[in-house]
Amino acid sequence: MGLLTASVASADLLTFSPQSEFRLRLCRLGSCRRSVLRSSDALTPEIKSGFFQRIDGNIDFGFNYQKANRSLNYSLGATANYRTKRNQTDLSYTSILSSRDSSPRAFRNVLNASYTHFLKRRWQALGFGQLEQNDELGLDLRANLGGGVGRYILQSNRTILSALGGLTTNREQYITDPEVRNSLEAFAGISYDYFIHGDLGADITTTFTVFPSLTESGRVRAEFRFRYKQEIVTDFIISLSGWYSYDSKAPVGSTGTVSQDDYGLVTSLGWEF
Repeated sequence: MGLLTASVASADLLTFSPQSEFRLRLCRLGSCRRSVLRSSDALTPEIKSGFFQRIDGNIDFGFNYQKANRSLNYSLGATANYRTKRNQTDLSYTSILSSRDSSPRAFRNVLNASYTHFLKRRWQALGFGQLEQNDELGLDLRANLGGGVGRYILQSNRTILSALGGLTTNREQYITDPEVRNSLEAFAGISYDYFIHGDLGADITTTFTVFPSLTESGRVRAEFRFRYKQEIVTDFIISLSGWYSYDSKAPVGSTGTVSQDDYGLVTSLGWEF
């Protein structure tokens, strides 16, 4: 494989091989020194020194009311992540309410927590937990606890494409069924992030995950989520979020019918910190 040579300044010369590890040679005034860098290190975000300086996140809120049919819709979302060189912890919460005179009000609440440990060669080990309540699916509470491995397939300052898989436990309580259901699921997923840099940046995030049950024959769940976030002024954003949830063996929902899926779109304004 050939070497790619880039001229940094009149007195400096950088040469590197575009692999997972590359050689760096810095020459100045006839004296050269060598070092080895990993491509993953080159793409690692800046790690700040203080504890609170390492926390990033956002809070957003959306609201809509129509007098004609007395419909009320609101959404609340919050995320926070803490990053070190080798680990990252993420927390997120989403709450959505839809209410009309002609139909029962419907809540959707999701709380997520995850921990990622970054390994060599773009691999990662991860663990996660989730609590979910969804009236449309007749779900009073679902609790997941799982873990697995993932890998960055593509990784640049604009694009991140990763795949992951593992196992998760699933404990469910439905509105129409007093019996608690416990199951074991496998999961496989893919996520894609695209970043637009500039004075007012933007990013697009999409994830798709499939959960085939290992203990309930023929049951498959699937989750798709996306979010477009645009900075409108410094630290303030407008976002468009969407989701689709599917369960091949969902029980009777809050409307009295079997609802195998749920989907929605939300627009909101928020603040980043």
